[in-house]
Amino acid sequence: MPCGGVRWARKGLPESPVCGRRCAMGWQQQEHRMGALVCSILLFAVVACEPPGSPGGNGNEGQRTSSATASGAAGNQAGNQGGTQGGNQAGNQGGNEEPGAVAAPGPPVLPPGPAAPGNPPANDDAAVLDWLPPGPVSRTDPPWYPALSAVQCPALPLPGDQEASVWDAASLLCPALTGDAAAWDRAIPVLAAMNPPSDCLELGAYQALQRAVAFHRQRPDVTPELRSATGTACQPTLEAVEGTVDGSGTATVCGGESFYLVGRLGGLPASAVRAVTVGSVSVPVTKDEVGFSFAAPQVPTDGAVTVRVSNADVQVDGAATLTFVQPAQPCTAGPGTSTPTESAPQQEPSPSESASAESGTGTETEAGDDGGGAAG
Repeated sequence: MPCGGVRWARKGLPESPVCGRRCAMGWQQQEHRMGALVCSILLFAVVACEPPGSPGGNGNEGQRTSSATASGAAGNQAGNQGGTQGGNQAGNQGGNEEPGAVAAPGPPVLPPGPAAPGNPPANDDAAVLDWLPPGPVSRTDPPWYPALSAVQCPALPLPGDQEASVWDAASLLCPALTGDAAAWDRAIPVLAAMNPPSDCLELGAYQALQRAVAFHRQRPDVTPELRSATGTACQPTLEAVEGTVDGSGTATVCGGESFYLVGRLGGLPASAVRAVTVGSVSVPVTKDEVGFSFAAPQVPTDGAVTVRVSNADVQVDGAATLTFVQPAQPCTAGPGTSTPTESAPQQEPSPSESASAESGTGTETEAGDDGGGAAG
């Protein structure tokens, strides 16, 4: 204790008047300091714990700042009254405290506008229709599937008096895919009265027409953008090989002849079939406007071998037979050609060689004549 009031009380002596006043003043100052510190701490706790948008703060940034400033002012006042450093520090902290910063909102995000003049519009996946998949088709199939796949409407058969077929419905609906809105009304009733066909090509066309009708009902004012559907309508098959020159299925053991793959392969992409095995030899496949083709390899012996598709994007069933025969002339040294060996052209003798031959004996001349006849 700051004075000896307690010691005087213990001894039973009267308290000194001067010391008693000092003790009372000290206790009053200490009570003021403790009260200011407690008040400041309570105000800080109220401001710090008050959530944004609460009734006390009303969700307003300015009001929260004002509250914090007011609490700081109260802390400063309490510190001044108490005369302590703790009160002043509490007041300064309360006055300088700022609530949690709120990020300024960024610029508004605007929806995309129309395409600039001269630029193509953005791709709309909702406007894309999965059309016919690759057949594939064979040589014996009618040309209607490729025509419908390419939306070549004039190439499709005209509807007849007999029971409507898939191709009749395709002929009615095809103009709608090029912008003829009235064609939908003509084709939809015909397609609705039809049962799914059993032929794989007709079934593929029927399903594509149904997808087109469903698209039209969802977006009647939009002409769809067509893309080839995935997969195939029919199972690709290999049935035969056919020479590109003579149409036969025979090659020489020298190799080099070109053959087409015959079967249900028409309409597949050029990269769909990449290689075949001829016997045990793998041979690359190419494609031209007619179809897939390969070059016969050189083989050691004649006979028939099996040709199968060995590298393709789709499974190709079936096989073909290629027959190798001996050529009329021996093969050249290089593989992959059936051109027979040709004798080197004879050169004219030089003047010195001619003079030497003329000066020779009759026996030498006769021997030279005999040699020329054998070569011929």
